Amino acid sequence: MGYTHYWYRKPELDSQAFKLFAKDMNRLLFESRIPVTYCDNRWNDVDGFEANQDRVNFNGKGEDSHETFLIERVSEEKFQQFDDNGLLFSFTKTAYKPYDILVVAGLILGQFHFGKQAFKISSDGEVSDWQVGLKLVNDTFGLKLEVRSVAGGLDVINTAGMIKEAV
Repeated sequence: MGYTHYWYRKPELDSQAFKLFAKDMNRLLFESRIPVTYCDNRWNDVDGFEANQDRVNFNGKGEDSHETFLIERVSEEKFQQFDDNGLLFSFTKTAYKPYDILVVAGLILGQFHFGKQAFKISSDGEVSDWQVGLKLVNDTFGLKLEVRSVAGGLDVINTAGMIKEAV
């Protein structure tokens, strides 16, 4: 099956929060210097990434690619699976390839921006597997976030009490 990260999210995410999320992902993806590609609307791999008001979209590059990490503000998934709270299930298998750090960072930022009620995360990995992605987020944005294991997943905890808009 492969090493996989999972998330449940509202089918439509708040537009203002998504703009902040996309802005932060843009900065993170650019500054990380980890080679990535994205799939355009014609299913072609294009160097770089997509992070805008509608979606965040990237994969590893070449042999370091696996499955695309895609979060759309308004989900357009054809085969939707929901949990008991009406949250939409999604996942990305990374097989521990180098872009896994960016997927982890993206999920951390997703829960940070959208909140635990709108964006729940879990993984095949342990909290220790998330530390490099967490460090990338904290170092890039000057945050003091932690990832903790909770029943049914992982929670992002803001230990500094910093407001989201400051990111």
